Amino acid sequence: MFEMASRSRLCHVCGSSEDEVAKLHYFPSQLERSKIWQYSMGMCYTGETLKNFRICSRHFTDNSYVDLPNRKLARSAVPTLFSCQAQQTQVRSGTQNVDGSIGSEVCTLIDIASTSKVVRCQLVEKSPAIARPSRENFQEIPNISISELKSVGRKRSLFRGIDNLSRTTATPRKVKLMDMVCRKEDQIRKLKVICKERANDIKALSNIDDSTVVRNLFEGMSTTTSDFLISQLRCAKRDPKGRRWTIEEKVVALALLKRSPKCYKLLSKIVAMPSKRTLTSLLEKVTFSVGINEYLFEHINHSLISSQDKLCVLLFDEMDIKANVQYDASSDRIIGFEDFGDHSSPDMANKALVFMCQGLSRPWKQPVAYYFSSGVCSTEKLSFCIKQVIHAAKDVGGLDIVATICDMGSTNVNALKSMGVSISHPYFECDGSEVYAMFDIPHLVKCIASLFRKHNVKLPVEVRGQEVSMEARFSDVREAYEVDKKSPLIFRALPKIKDRYMAPIMRFAMKVNIAAQTMSRTVASFIYTLVSRGELEQRAIASATFIQQVDELFDSFNGNQEKRS
Repeated sequence: MFEMASRSRLCHVCGSSEDEVAKLHYFPSQLERSKIWQYSMGMCYTGETLKNFRICSRHFTDNSYVDLPNRKLARSAVPTLFSCQAQQTQVRSGTQNVDGSIGSEVCTLIDIASTSKVVRCQLVEKSPAIARPSRENFQEIPNISISELKSVGRKRSLFRGIDNLSRTTATPRKVKLMDMVCRKEDQIRKLKVICKERANDIKALSNIDDSTVVRNLFEGMSTTTSDFLISQLRCAKRDPKGRRWTIEEKVVALALLKRSPKCYKLLSKIVAMPSKRTLTSLLEKVTFSVGINEYLFEHINHSLISSQDKLCVLLFDEMDIKANVQYDASSDRIIGFEDFGDHSSPDMANKALVFMCQGLSRPWKQPVAYYFSSGVCSTEKLSFCIKQVIHAAKDVGGLDIVATICDMGSTNVNALKSMGVSISHPYFECDGSEVYAMFDIPHLVKCIASLFRKHNVKLPVEVRGQEVSMEARFSDVREAYEVDKKSPLIFRALPKIKDRYMAPIMRFAMKVNIAAQTMSRTVASFIYTLVSRGELEQRAIASATFIQQVDELFDSFNGNQEKRS
């Protein structure tokens, strides 16, 4: 074998030692640059870098150095000077082939470059990779220029785009800055290597959702909280379009969106919650068909443990929808026609009847059923749907529905009457339990205020310890408003009452805020004050008493807690 250590201390071209020349340069470690050097020297390229071999500084021009005193080669330097070979004598032992190549594997290099030195003979084993090329080998090398070869394998530098900038022509300050930039580049290159080596470690740390230690941290939490946190750990490393969620996680996200849209938007910005596209396609994953949704009732029964939490009311209402038909690929059917679950018709639906349950002792609410109808739902169909939802809520969901709440539409009123509801009997029986019928409180206030503008109300009023029947009139409210408007005081007693409240047009007639502000405790107190000052007649006490009773009735039904003094 050929002795690499001995060969590396001599010039590969002329055989000079490091004591005889200014400096010995190693072959480039990059394969492309090494190939350029070997081609420039007329060597046969065998795919090796020869990084342990050296070439002396005699074979490089001064322009090849970026730091001539210290003999620091530029990245694009290529050996081009080989005239010193004539001063060296190579005595080879062995046979020589016809084409000029050496047939023997052993040759003797005799250094006679300096007569002051002792003649040294070294027996060195010749490597096939450094043999002088034959004529056929020279023909196989492509005919390209040295300038083109210099650009191959060159490392990218920040100074490449700066014209006429080199260490030989730069000022000392610029050289110092260039050295600083080079050091920073080396540091960045080393950091990249470290990051690449640690990539597998980082990937292993991202799989913490499968770790037993992490699972043990969630033992003291509720099932919903632990599943939510684990789902975030599982999907945090994935692309937003590549995240996958279970049915339970989607139900929790929908419940959060229904409960507090602002909180859902906040969480969607912080953690990897399901995207809007996931929520819009949720109907394809969870079955929501026309009629009663037993899956929702089962989820409610599983979530509510206490019997007190299962006390609730059933709310139902109709809403207008745009008549349209579309094909549902998940169920392979066309939707958009009138549909009540058990029977349907070819008429296009333009109304949606929705049922929702809301807790009494615990603040929760959940839509549980919906139906499509063509026009206003008939009394018979509405009565059947009410009983069907109450029956499913009791058997599947384990809920205790104590009352129904709806608006004062004619269909709702007739449906409740058909089930036996009246003024003396304000409830109906379903599955052996009494369910009270109530109307929506905002609708009641709007209707009372609208009727009070058109009709007078007779009621008993206590005056000086005696009960007297008096008549309440809306004209007393108008007179009180005119007195307050003409008051010279800066602060008015009725600042929220406007002119349009006294005789509202159809657009404002059935607004809850107008009715609530007109039939308020503030208006009643101001009328009492005007009667005591003699600016209104004694009969106006009846109007103040009636308005005060409506306000207290509205507060008692609209509040969720009993007022305490």
